[in-house]
Amino acid sequence: MNMNFENGFHSFWIIFIVIFAAVAAVFVAVAVKSLRNHRAPILTTSATVADKRSAVSRTQIPNAGDPTGAHGYQSIHSTRYFITFRLEGGSRTELEVDAILYDALAEGDRGALTYQGSRCLDFRRT
Repeated sequence: MNMNFENGFHSFWIIFIVIFAAVAAVFVAVAVKSLRNHRAPILTTSATVADKRSAVSRTQIPNAGDPTGAHGYQSIHSTRYFITFRLEGGSRTELEVDAILYDALAEGDRGALTYQGSRCLDFRRT
């Protein structure tokens, strides 16, 4: 019996370390992307709005803190907005934008795009 406990305990630590490493890898990836964006040069170029899309995600949180879901779930929805710009050289880039800019722009709008890495800083119609 003692042998089974040790095997189960060993398995627990292996699973714990694998999950911990996966979570740590996600945090490192997010930090690297953030640093890359902040170190990228700020560029302003002529651009045209080529396409718009949104991505809705849903997260379910158990009510009353019960992870079994016996008391049901609360759903939280969040929306991310993206615009694809056609730059003056003919290349295209998709940038995440806030809801206000997303709603203000339409496909075909032309203007000056200011961006840094994958972050849209500003778009002014001309």
